[in-house]
Amino acid sequence: MVLTPLVCALAIQIALAPPESPPEPGPEPAYRTEVVVGQERGDGLAAQRALSRRNVGFVTAIDLELEPGRPPADDLARVVSRAPGVTVRSIGGLGQFSAITVRGSTSQQVPVFLDGAPLTGSLSGLVDLSTQPLDALARVELYRGYVPIRYGSAAIGGAMDLVGAVHRGPPKLWVAGGFGSYLAREARLGFAAAVSKRVSIAARLGYAGSRGDFLYFDDGGTPLLDDDDGMLRRDNNGYDRLFGQLRVDARRGRLRVAHQDIAWWKLQGIPGTAAAPSGDASQRNVAARSITTIRRGLSNRAGVPGHVEWIGSLAVEDRVFRDRGGQVGLAADDEHALSVDGWLSPRLRVPLWSMAWLELVGELRGEWIDVDERVGDDGPSPALASGDATRSRLSAAAGAELEQWLFERRWSIAAGLRVDLADSRFAVPEGEGEVDDRGVDQLTLGFSPRVGTKIMLIEGLDLRASAGRYLRFPNLSELFGDRGYVVGNEGLRPESGTKLDGGLILDLDQIGGRELALFAQVVGFVTWSEDLIQWVRSGPVVRPVNVVGARVRGLESGLSLRAFGRDLSVDAAYTLLDSRNDSPELEQQGKPLPGRPQHSVVLRPGGGHRFSVGRRGLGLEPRMFYELEWIAGTFLDLSGRVELPPRLLHGLGLSLRIADRVELTVEGRNLSAQTSALIRPASGPSTPYRAAISDFIGFPLPGLSVWGSVRVELGGA
Repeated sequence: MVLTPLVCALAIQIALAPPESPPEPGPEPAYRTEVVVGQERGDGLAAQRALSRRNVGFVTAIDLELEPGRPPADDLARVVSRAPGVTVRSIGGLGQFSAITVRGSTSQQVPVFLDGAPLTGSLSGLVDLSTQPLDALARVELYRGYVPIRYGSAAIGGAMDLVGAVHRGPPKLWVAGGFGSYLAREARLGFAAAVSKRVSIAARLGYAGSRGDFLYFDDGGTPLLDDDDGMLRRDNNGYDRLFGQLRVDARRGRLRVAHQDIAWWKLQGIPGTAAAPSGDASQRNVAARSITTIRRGLSNRAGVPGHVEWIGSLAVEDRVFRDRGGQVGLAADDEHALSVDGWLSPRLRVPLWSMAWLELVGELRGEWIDVDERVGDDGPSPALASGDATRSRLSAAAGAELEQWLFERRWSIAAGLRVDLADSRFAVPEGEGEVDDRGVDQLTLGFSPRVGTKIMLIEGLDLRASAGRYLRFPNLSELFGDRGYVVGNEGLRPESGTKLDGGLILDLDQIGGRELALFAQVVGFVTWSEDLIQWVRSGPVVRPVNVVGARVRGLESGLSLRAFGRDLSVDAAYTLLDSRNDSPELEQQGKPLPGRPQHSVVLRPGGGHRFSVGRRGLGLEPRMFYELEWIAGTFLDLSGRVELPPRLLHGLGLSLRIADRVELTVEGRNLSAQTSALIRPASGPSTPYRAAISDFIGFPLPGLSVWGSVRVELGGA
């Protein structure tokens, strides 16, 4: 956006500058922010190993270039769901809203970043992963337990960084398209080229959409009576989305400059819950974001590397939520909201003494939102309408993190402290549009210390543990909602949490001298929260409330196996959660927290092989992959009375890659076409009843669906 001409001018200067002597080589830095397409490939675990070895906590890296079957561009949440401790929340259907939770956290407790810049904005602290197309990314990095201070203070569950790709080599052009059930469709176009040895550019355009009119089980609002049960078609569940990205990367010696402009438009229906469907409510979003990174490598006299870095972002979003009939909310609504978000972070990482680094992080952020409620323009405004308002928040943060390696890199310890200060301007002067204003202006200070360590017990086996304190301010969506499906709570207090974890990581390049690679982990964790912000469904709407105290403990395990290169792969994860509400209210005390499944299993085996056929050695690589997902023990309410049925879903896919240029994929999901399950109540009447298979907040999920796609690449190596 406004920085694009300046960055382009800097890139041109770098490209035209005379050649210089290359810097002297030094040890691999503790972490990198640049991912070059084509590196870290091998058996598909190289990215996972590299990230794990650079960090003291439990991390997951997913190399998107090696994902089997080239998933749809809007399917990021499903790709991430295979990581240990992760569960996905969505409202059902391809391209509809989706977010993730980690270790029983809320989705707001997992901040999402793009190349180190936060994607959370003024309009909402919740990132819709369906708006972050896979085409623009090279890798996903997920941090659990110990989270580096550069990812903020709100990472009570963890943090996710979406890492973009840097193009090197010959020009490349690719086109892709897909079509599936419920009129799901997409078309994508991309181009990347190296302008010179120092500068590369990449551009991407994409469209995706779906009608989303799947069949779902409906009990007629009477769970114990089956005479009115039947199948209904999901209405108003479609969407259309456009996406565009322009990226410029430049380098000269130790200097790295990266800049990207991203814009997207999305129009989607708001279908409501199964019990209270909506026929015409909709939401339209238009957003633009600009991210710039300038980084220069440093080193001490011994050649130990460090760096100084500046990352900045500017985002503008316009949202229109319309529910004139009051079908999904408590009142008619026609709300227009415009937000602006500016963020800047200087960072310095310097070597201190032998195998020790100090990282300093600063942040400055300004958020502004203007709400224009238009329901009352032609008459009196409904009592529940939010009214017009302008609100802002200015925040600043500073942090320091020390990392030390001891005993010839067999023991590592990292300790950090982050201080956050937020100046919130939420009060609305009387008579300026807010019907029932309870927002206040306040200054909030918070501290979030953390420490993590890992010890190499034997080659390939690590013992790791961490402890930390985290703080999250309520976002504007939680405070004020939209008076539609989301009803705000202006009296929310900041939530804080203390978490501990510990476990083992097994990382083997080969097993018994054979071509087998294994990465496995088992972790125990516990989180105590004060003033936990919990979304609770009440009839057709959800509303956040503060839970005085809560505890979530559990066990997560993950396994990734690769055999014979990438010919055989197995990814599996299991998470066990035990959540408890420590509220003093007798009805809620000791009950499980809503939306947190007790059991979650994901299993994804796959296999394939690359062949050469014919005299010209035409490359063919067929591949098959299977997916199983089992989730059970999820409650909808704070009193633990409404339990969702368990779900066991199967998927199967086939792909064929031809000459490393063309890839064909066909995939089936929920092959058993499961739309309902039998529930046997743990309390109350013992009569079993049938309920719809649904997501964690009660939205029905589709039955059998099929997806097919083709991708063609031109140019490149």
